[in-house]
Amino acid sequence: MKSEYILGQMLDIFRGNHHFTTDENTQVVLQILAWAKLSLNESLPSDLQLTKNSRLTTSTELFNSFKRLSECPELGENKAAFENIAYLHRDISPGVFVEALDFALDSAHKNLLNSFDFPEDFYLSFLSHGSPIPIEVIKVMSALAGDLKGKRVYCPYDSLCLIARQVSKQDGIPSIETPWVSPIPWLISILTDANIRTIVTSDPLQRPAFLKEGNLQKFDFTIAFPLFGQKIDIEVYKRDLFNRFKEPTSSGSVLTLYHIIAQTEGKAIVAIPGSILFSRGAEHLLRKDLLQQEMIEAVLSMPAALLPFTPIPFSILILNTRGKASTVRFVDGAAEQFSTRDGRNRSKLVNWELLLEIFHNSNDEAIVANIPTIDIILKNDANLEVSRYLLPPAQKVIRHLLSKNETRKLSDLVTFLRPSKPLPKNETEGIPALEVGVSDFPNYGYLTTPERRVLLSPKVFNSQEGKSFLCPRDIIISIKGSAGKLAIIPDNVPPVGPNAWVVNQSSLIMRPQGSIDPRVLFMYLCSDVGETLLKAIISGATVPLIQLQHLKDVEIIVPDAAKAESIINTFKEQVQIQDQINKLQEELQHLSKSHWNISSSTRG
Repeated sequence: MKSEYILGQMLDIFRGNHHFTTDENTQVVLQILAWAKLSLNESLPSDLQLTKNSRLTTSTELFNSFKRLSECPELGENKAAFENIAYLHRDISPGVFVEALDFALDSAHKNLLNSFDFPEDFYLSFLSHGSPIPIEVIKVMSALAGDLKGKRVYCPYDSLCLIARQVSKQDGIPSIETPWVSPIPWLISILTDANIRTIVTSDPLQRPAFLKEGNLQKFDFTIAFPLFGQKIDIEVYKRDLFNRFKEPTSSGSVLTLYHIIAQTEGKAIVAIPGSILFSRGAEHLLRKDLLQQEMIEAVLSMPAALLPFTPIPFSILILNTRGKASTVRFVDGAAEQFSTRDGRNRSKLVNWELLLEIFHNSNDEAIVANIPTIDIILKNDANLEVSRYLLPPAQKVIRHLLSKNETRKLSDLVTFLRPSKPLPKNETEGIPALEVGVSDFPNYGYLTTPERRVLLSPKVFNSQEGKSFLCPRDIIISIKGSAGKLAIIPDNVPPVGPNAWVVNQSSLIMRPQGSIDPRVLFMYLCSDVGETLLKAIISGATVPLIQLQHLKDVEIIVPDAAKAESIINTFKEQVQIQDQINKLQEELQHLSKSHWNISSSTRG
């Protein structure tokens, strides 16, 4: 609390100053505090020490002092904390500097600047340069690295020194590389006693700065939490001088992982967005490449909403660039026991010491799994989602059930059809159709007539797309958003032509091929067993998705004739009950309009 109080008091002194920007006010406050703290260090020349007799009253005088500090050899690398001071050419009220310097010096003499720490709000003000990572997550990542004593640790994008500070506490030797041109990282290092020896200002992807004899310098470890969602100019790939990247891509996450591998001789612990674990394209090629080289040691999923202002789920990836990992250890750090929610709907990582214990020692298949890289993961589309490989109690029951029954893959029983794309809304000419959306899906029985009208190009009727008009007993599955929701088409669906039924772009059509009654398949997929199997293949992104390849592999229990007949009879009962419910709802609506009905009143 003392640090938060001191920082608040200093910022209040400058709050009425309209000559500096908010960021400049923050910078000058930190520079004054750092100068006061360094002034108690005997290694700083006496003529550069801040004292009660310094008599600084103007921006120009402060500029000259900071300029001398930025050239002071006794400060070593810390002299960079007093660079970027052109803003001090704008003069402000003399009393502001006198009050700020006196308060900072008084705080230093009272040892209030020792072990300085910053509140979360401070880091949030620099969100575009590096998200404030929860300290619990940083502790987990650094602990996963193991013994860091005396080890050189690369911390790319650690603009706020959050990771480097933890590395220093574990007696490691951190090196920060950040694109952010600012003295703020150095000031944080001085005030928090992190004593970070090396902070370089450079873009790790475009202009890597840690070089040795013209090649990338190798570090013992890398611990990194890069910004998510960055799109990188393809020229970065084309102009790479160090042969880091395997495929051209604009994905910042993919390129950063390749860069980290090139800069590391040992373990890398990296936070990655959930999409890296399952997406196609460059992400898939990356996963396949790393698995084939046996570099991936472990994946730990993290609770959603840990980061400020975003619910994006992320995981911690553990790589070993020496490539000896024949299995990957998957750990469910997103389990309920590892997080709590606050009033702002944000999560906090808890019981993280237990999470580390489970990572190292547990054999509970509901929360950890060691999966062979070649025999299983690569054959599973190189998918690295933790939930794909764990066996919660319900999954264990289903696995046992599947082993005792005849099963077929879903792809053996149905043909998958993608929906036709309707004409844009500004088009006025086309063939009308009714489009089915998830909101039309009933809880039981057949789909009822949809209400949304769209226009289709006449070309649809004369092409392969014509097959995507809904037919009797087609099964629809939502694969985006409300992933896993299902509906079955009634026998009286309109034929192909005007006002035929189509499905929206978030769903797929499954057309049974005759080897199983569509009603039996629909009942299976809607059952507890089917629902659990479908949930297991939903990708854990911000928008839930089901990939077609994973849907094709869902195992279906094929019942004998007697069991199938019983299932069909149950479905018919559901249809009858649902029809009765629909009629009763119509009666209720009619009764509700019996009195004080506006339309009847206007007729009278």
